[in-house]
Amino acid sequence: MAAARPDDALWQAAREVLRKAGQLNGPELLEHLEGLAGNTAAGKRLLVRLRHSAEVKVQSGADAPVYHWVG
Repeated sequence: MAAARPDDALWQAAREVLRKAGQLNGPELLEHLEGLAGNTAAGKRLLVRLRHSAEVKVQSGADAPVYHWVG
């Protein structure tokens, strides 16, 4: 079996952040993801990946999109 890639562990951690929270607005979620990933660009890539995940539902909020874990 192939070793897990570092970004796979990061992806699992990103999913876990939203799963535990249940829902987060975009800026708050991005802040968490930037902390996990170590920089803004990598955090934004994780945010986009979450947005397109079947486990996540994104709704328009008053000021920012709201990400909901539907796992």
